[in-house]
Amino acid sequence: MLVVGGYGTFGGELARLAAPCWPLVLTGRTPERGRALADEVGAEVRRWNLSDPEPFSAKVRAVISAVNDPEDRVLLAAIRGGVLYVDLTRWTARLQRAVAVAAVERPRAPVLLSSGWMGGLVSAALAGELGGASSVEIAIRYDLKDRAGADSVEFMDRLGLD
Repeated sequence: MLVVGGYGTFGGELARLAAPCWPLVLTGRTPERGRALADEVGAEVRRWNLSDPEPFSAKVRAVISAVNDPEDRVLLAAIRGGVLYVDLTRWTARLQRAVAVAAVERPRAPVLLSSGWMGGLVSAALAGELGGASSVEIAIRYDLKDRAGADSVEFMDRLGLD
């Protein structure tokens, strides 16, 4: 499994949870920052800076995006590679764009768009546009002592949106 942003705040926590179950490839801008985590969880660490034009290639069965991906490079790579894609960090406008990109690209593997930072509110809001839902259950846990990323508090205002 490829975790993009795999040694950042959110990606690191995800890597620790996933490592006992799956072999991991962790990517980010500076692999030196991820070496200790990769050693801790038994993962491979590689460089992938999404702002660089160079392509990235890895033989994986699933891609989890734990980073801001403004150009949808990770989404497109997963779709074009025919592998499962899970995005856990998009906010409303970026999620709507990802839905449009996925509709045009016609994925051959599942694409899961959710937002761990916003308690899945975006997915619930889009459920009507994506075919409806018979029920939506949301549980939100927020703790100021969490190892939250620098951007996480900014999204608290979304919790009150209808």
